[in-house]
This record gives sequence, C-alpha cells and structure tokens, in this order.
Amino acid sequence: MDSARKLAAGGRCRGGGSRIKDIGAALGNVEALPNQRSRFAAFAFLLQRCANSKALCDGRLIHAHLTRHNYDTSTYLANWVVKMYGDCGSLAEARAVVDCLPNANAYSWNILIKAYCKNGLCRQAVECFYKMQRCGIAPTHVSFVSVLEACASMAALEEGKLIHAAAVKAGYEGHVVVGTALLNLYGKCGSLEDARIVFRQMPNRDVVTWSAMITACAQNGHGKEALEWYNRMEENGIRANQFTFVSALDACASLAALEQGQKIHTSVVLYGYERQAIVGTALVHMYGKCRRLEDARRVFDQLHQRDVVCWGAMITACAQNGHGKEALNLFSRMQSDGFKANHITYASALDACASLAALEKGQELHASIVDSGLEGETGIGNALVDMYGKCGNLKDARTVFSRMRHRDLVSWNAMIGACAQNGHGEEALDFFHQMRSKGVKPDHLTFLSILTACKHAGKVDEARQYFVSINENHGIAQTRGHYMCLIDILGRAGRLDDAEDLIKNMPLECGASCLQSLR
Repeated sequence: MDSARKLAAGGRCRGGGSRIKDIGAALGNVEALPNQRSRFAAFAFLLQRCANSKALCDGRLIHAHLTRHNYDTSTYLANWVVKMYGDCGSLAEARAVVDCLPNANAYSWNILIKAYCKNGLCRQAVECFYKMQRCGIAPTHVSFVSVLEACASMAALEEGKLIHAAAVKAGYEGHVVVGTALLNLYGKCGSLEDARIVFRQMPNRDVVTWSAMITACAQNGHGKEALEWYNRMEENGIRANQFTFVSALDACASLAALEQGQKIHTSVVLYGYERQAIVGTALVHMYGKCRRLEDARRVFDQLHQRDVVCWGAMITACAQNGHGKEALNLFSRMQSDGFKANHITYASALDACASLAALEKGQELHASIVDSGLEGETGIGNALVDMYGKCGNLKDARTVFSRMRHRDLVSWNAMIGACAQNGHGEEALDFFHQMRSKGVKPDHLTFLSILTACKHAGKVDEARQYFVSINENHGIAQTRGHYMCLIDILGRAGRLDDAEDLIKNMPLECGASCLQSLR
C-alpha cells in the first residue's frame, strides 16, 4: 500500500478535481510491483483516489488498463471500479461493469444500489435490488438499508412494506441498522403507527434508533409524542447526539414548548453541541417559534460557523416576530458574508417585505430570484404572491400565480387572501371555486380569506353559508377568527340581532374582542 501512495501526485483533471500527475507512469509503476496482491492494492488505491477527487477521466484510463491486462475479471478490482464510477456520477458505466462481471457478489450490487441512491436515482436503486435477487444473490443488511433509503426518498410506502416483508423473511428485522432504516421509511411516508410497531419490536436500540423514532414523530406533527420518546430515551440512559437534539428541538418549535426547549438547550450545552451549526440552527428555529427573538439572536451570534440554513433560520425568526427590518438587514449581511441565498432565505426575506409593505425591496428581491433561477420554486412563488398581495400590487400577484408550474394549498390561500385583502371579493371567490375544482382541500385559513372576501363583496347570506360549511362540509372547527369575521359582516349589514345570537351560541369564550366587532 505504501508503494501505491507514492504513485499519486497532485494535478488537475480536465473535468475538475485533482488527478494523478502522470497516469501512464503510475500504471507502469504498479505493473512493476513484485506480486499480484500488491498490484491489486495499488490499483484499488488509485481508483479510490479518482473516486474521492471525482477524476472520472483518470478512472476510465485505469479501467481500460485493467481490461487490457485481464484484471477486470477480478471481483475485488471490479468492485472498486464500480465504486469509482458511482462516486463520479457515471451510473451507466457502473451498471455496465456489474452486468458484465461473471462473479458479481452482494458487495458489487450493494455498491451500485448505494450509488443510485446517492445520485437521486431511487427507482433504479430499487430495480437493482430486485435484479440482484433474480441473479441468485441474497441481499445483506446493507442491501436492505440502501433500498429502504431509496423508498423513503420516494415516499414509496407500499414498495417499502414489500421490502420490509423481505427483510423479515431474511431474518434482518431485528438488525439495528435495518430497523432504523424502517423507522426512517415509515416516518417519511407518514405511517407513524408502522414506525411505532417497528420500534417496539426491536430487541436492541441505539441512539440512532431513538433519534429516528423521535424524528418520525416530529416530522408528522406529533411533537408531544416526540418529546415523550426523548424523555424515555434519557430515562433509559441513552445519551443524545446532535441529530437527537435537532429533532427534539423541532418538536418544541412545533408546540411552542419554550420550557422544554430551554431544558434541552441546557443538555446541548452540557454535551458540547451548542456551537455546531445544525444544533444551533435548531435552537434559533425553536426560540423564533417561541417568540424569544433575543434568545435566538444570542445563539446565532455565538455560532463560530454559520451556513445558509442557519442564516435562513435567523432571518425567518425575525420576519415571523414582526422584525421585518432586522430580517432584511440580516439578509444583506448574509450576502455580504459570501453566502448565496436559497429558496428558504428568499422566502423569509419576502415575508419581511410583506410585513413592512416594502414593495420596492420586494421587487428587487424578485429580480434577484429570477436571476438565480429559483422563480419556479413553489415556496418562492407563494411568498411572492403573498408579498405582492400585502403590498397592494394585485396585478403582479396574479402574474406570479399564473406562472407557477405547481400550486399547493398555500399557493391558493395566498392568491385568495391577496384578492380579499385588496377588496376584490368576487375574484377571491372565483379563485376559491377554481381551487375546489382542482381537488385542493381548503383549510381554516382559506375560509378566513373567503369570509373576508364576502365582507368586501357585501355577500352576507353567502358568508353565513360558507361559515356553516366550514364544519359541516369540510370537518374544520370554526376558529375565533371565523366568528369575529362573520360577526363583523353581520354588524356592517345592520343585522345586530343575528350577530348577538351568534355570540351567544359560540362554543368558544367570545371575550371583549367579539363584542368589539359590533361597535
């Protein structure tokens, strides 16, 4: 191996990445080594060097040399070639090597499956898993982990369940890493009950397993359960790692559970994770959601290294807590520090513009977004529609909305809200009917905008019908905001008796705010 290390020198490959200075001489030196074992070790080292530096051109030259000298029939070297092609992103060449290898083993297929996953080609990874079995090669625990990761990335729940059954049949269900992969799969597919069953049946659990269960709960809106698992993990004497803390803090953020978040922060400091970017970002996010902007800023300022995600969390915290000007100042600082804005930071900056009604700054950001090629991002489109609507520029809100390739519920709510807020009640109702015809289900925010639209359009009876339909037709509980809006509509129309009846029959405590709506 020492001989192989001496063969690799610095240089640049035309495709980017460092390369072997004189590949021909390096290969000649390998051939001069005294025995096959040392030659194979040297070839493997050179292929690993190419893989690490993404030097595909040199990797191909080494592969050609191996073929020319009949070394390519060695499964050991062929596997290194497959890994090199996979790491360099040339999946077709990696697949060709495996397909032509007469003695391909489980390790060969595992390398290929993992390479497909790494390059985002998850469907091909699953197909390789099945072909591996058709070739008479039994999957290993590594095979199951990789293919389950592919299913998780695709949110392919049914496919994942079939592979789960295969893992049970192969005797791997009790394997810690396979069980953890199953938890990740079910968590990402929203099948929390399946995740619970897998977790409870696992004979052994490590910190990664516990973290996966906590994450599954947190990412599926079960923040309280996530924190319960976190507390049980601590009771079992399992020491949390940075990923555990991130998931637990995300659960605190979703619940605005400040006290629990502060306790976790104490543990973060105790274990020395506070200044890690990923944990610091989760702390900033948690404090922002708990409306403790000073604490969020204190954590942010103490971080030695910040990435664009961390900047985005701090900008979002400011924007969400009514500090739009500070959010925009941070956005400018982030760019001056050399960080390129992504879709999250742009969306947060646009939210700040919306809160300030800063149309000119919002238009400036829109131009930057177009230049960066991010205009097609759904989240960016939603933020632009909302910003233009709140700045009173309904024309540009319509234009952005019409150009969006994909619209989700947030997109429709933003457009309906923009029309309602700017006094275009009829148009807001038209967009609502379009949304329903597309099969998009409304939520409580949709109906808040619809009632506002009815108010501006003077549609009193329609407003009452929409109000009743919130619960009866859509199964959504009416909120205080819905009641106040309808009371306001009835009061404006002079129907004070109806408004008083509504207040008397409210299932919520009406308080002075609802009575104020009649004045």
